Amino acid sequence: MTVTGDQQVRNEEGKALMDLARTAWAAGDYERALEHAESAALGYPSLPQGAILMAQSLAALGRVDESMTLLRGTIANHPDNQRLLSFARNIATMYGRFDDALGSSLKLLELNPQDPKSHAFLYFCYAGMGRIDLA
Repeated sequence: MTVTGDQQVRNEEGKALMDLARTAWAAGDYERALEHAESAALGYPSLPQGAILMAQSLAALGRVDESMTLLRGTIANHPDNQRLLSFARNIATMYGRFDDALGSSLKLLELNPQDPKSHAFLYFCYAGMGRIDLA
C-alpha cells in the first residue's frame, strides 16, 4: 500500500498529538492528556491508541463510566485488538467492573487460548462477581 503525501501528513499529525497526550499523562495532567488523546482519536478513528489514552485519562479523572463506555465502543470497532482488550480488561478489573472484564478476558482467550493472564483474570472476574463456583 502506497502512502500519499496527505496520508503521511495525517500520520505525522496523529503521532504528534499522541506524543503530546503521553507527555501530559506522564506529567500527571490528565485533563490535557484527555484533550490531546481526544483530538487524536477523532482525527484518526481507525487507530485505537487515542481512544485507549482517552479511556485511561477519563478513569484517572474518576470518570470511570465514561471510560468504560468509550472502551466498549472502541472494542466494537476493533474486536480483535489484543492490546485494546487487555487494557479494557485491566481498567474494568481495577474499578470492579467484572462483567466488562469478563467479556474482554473471554475474547482474549478466544484469540489466544494459551494466554495465562487471561486465564488468571477469569478467576478474578468470577470471584469479583461472587461466582466462586466458576472460578
